[in-house]
Amino acid sequence: MERLTVRLGEKVVYSAEIAEETLTLGRTPDNAVVLEHTQVSRHHAELRRGVQELLLTDLGSTNGTSIDGTRLLPNQPAGWTEDQTCTIGPFQLTWQTVDAEEAGTRIEGPELQTPGEEQPAAAADALLPSVDPPDAPLVLPDVPERPSWPLPVAAGPRCRYLRDLPMIFEEDDFFNRFLLIFETLWEPLERRQDQIAMYFDPQTCPAVVLPWLATWLGLEINPHWPEIRKRRLLAEMMELYRWRGTRYGLSRLLEICTGATPTIIEFPEQPFLIEIRVPLSGDDPAQRDLVERLIQTHKPAHVGYTLHFHPPG
Repeated sequence: MERLTVRLGEKVVYSAEIAEETLTLGRTPDNAVVLEHTQVSRHHAELRRGVQELLLTDLGSTNGTSIDGTRLLPNQPAGWTEDQTCTIGPFQLTWQTVDAEEAGTRIEGPELQTPGEEQPAAAADALLPSVDPPDAPLVLPDVPERPSWPLPVAAGPRCRYLRDLPMIFEEDDFFNRFLLIFETLWEPLERRQDQIAMYFDPQTCPAVVLPWLATWLGLEINPHWPEIRKRRLLAEMMELYRWRGTRYGLSRLLEICTGATPTIIEFPEQPFLIEIRVPLSGDDPAQRDLVERLIQTHKPAHVGYTLHFHPPG
C-alpha cells in the first residue's frame, strides 16, 4: 500500500495511505487531499494508481504541478515514482510503499483539516500566517485598461455584398455605394454576434458589462474596485455560492474582495462561534465595514463570530 506525505516547509501537514484508485488534490473541501493556500487551484491535480507507479495529472491549474522541477502539461498523466518529489504551490509531496504493519498509522505533525473533521484551536493556531513560509496577503496586480478600437467601416471601393448578386448589378456605381452603407452598418454587428460568448464571460467581457453580469448573480460590486478584482469575483461567484456557509467559502470570498487571506478558527467546544483573523491594518473604516458586511451576509445565520485585524506579515 502507498502512503502519501505532504510537507509545508519542514512540517508534515498530511500523511495517509492511498486507499482509493483516484484522489483529487486541491483547495476546496470536496477534494480528497485539501491543500489550503492561495497558490493552489480549486481542483489542482488528480492522482491515480498505475502498474508500478502513480499517475499524476495536472487539471489545468493556474500555478501548475511539477515533478522534480519539471512542470507537467495540463490534463496529461505523468508517471510519479517513489524517489521523485511533486510540488504543488508551496507544498512538497512524496509517496512510499508501506507494509501491512505500518499501514493505518499517521505521521506526527499538524494536519490540514479535511471535510467533516473538527479542528481544535491549537491546530488552527499552527496554520496562522506565522507558519513558514507565511501565508502573505494576496496582492492583485495592476491591470492596464483594455484598449478599444473604432468600429470598422467598409473598405471599398467595391461592396462585398455584390458577390452574392447577379452580374448585372456590378456595373451600377450608385447601387454599389448604396450597399456600402449597409456593409458598414451590419458587418460590426455580425462580428459581435460571432463572438457573443465573450460578452458573457467575466474574463473577456468589456469592463462596462461587469456590473450588469453581477446582477445575474444578485451581487452589487463596488465600482471603485480594481477591474481584476471584479472579474475574479464574478468568475468564481457561482462556485462560491456552492460553498456558502462553509469555512472555505467565507475565506475565499474575503480573500477575493479584500486581497488578504483570512484565517478562520473553529472551536469544537463552541460549535456556534468562529474567530476570523484578517491580515489588514483595520485603520480604514470603509474596509472594516466591507469585511463586516461580507461576513454577516455569507456566514451561517446561527453562527456568531469575533473579528480581529492584524498587520500583514
